[in-house]
Amino acid sequence: MAINAKKYNNATAIQTNTFYSVDANTSFQLKEKQDDCTWDIVTCVFEELDSDNYFCLEYRPSIVAAKGHKAADLFAFSIMDSEDAINAYIYDIKRSFKADSEILHYIEQINSTYKDAKGAFESIGDNRTVIYKVGVITGNYDKEKISEQARFYQKKIDEIKKESSNIAFMKNKALELPSLRRKAKILDEIAEKKLVLEDGATFRLDDVHLIKNEEGNFVGSLYI
Repeated sequence: MAINAKKYNNATAIQTNTFYSVDANTSFQLKEKQDDCTWDIVTCVFEELDSDNYFCLEYRPSIVAAKGHKAADLFAFSIMDSEDAINAYIYDIKRSFKADSEILHYIEQINSTYKDAKGAFESIGDNRTVIYKVGVITGNYDKEKISEQARFYQKKIDEIKKESSNIAFMKNKALELPSLRRKAKILDEIAEKKLVLEDGATFRLDDVHLIKNEEGNFVGSLYI
């Protein structure tokens, strides 16, 4: 498989939407500046020795316009020398991962990069099986808060259903039901670390925890 990629070393200034090849046990950093001017910093390391490793930050296919495109922070993959498989990784940084708006935005980004990644592998024409791992890198994965929001939306659904005999009420409220059901379902699944994408692909959500350091930045490690 021929991949158009730049060779990465510790002196490389990483650019977005550029593929880099990287040796095993060589680390690179994924960094995101927050509104309070602190940073989320993730040290990423490919552990598999017998593989060709690549990564790209905010991957976007060349035929797709940048404006309006949503992408996960990291798309990486290892082409295994000893196996007939490709291990692919899609991760996004979220300082906080508890509000429905944060979670829905995250899912949009993962859906987009997953679709783009599948398209990239198909265009290369490689017959190997691609095994995906999907995750969120966060300093605050609040299961209880996520579940609480799911219950809130389910309560709204139940309240609307109770008024099903009220034609005037249902005329205004019935249109809200699909959106409410979608939010309740997604939040229930995410609370259990289950991620279901648009095409039905289902993943166990990997939660990479960030810890606040003395400088106020949140740091963590991702081994892939």
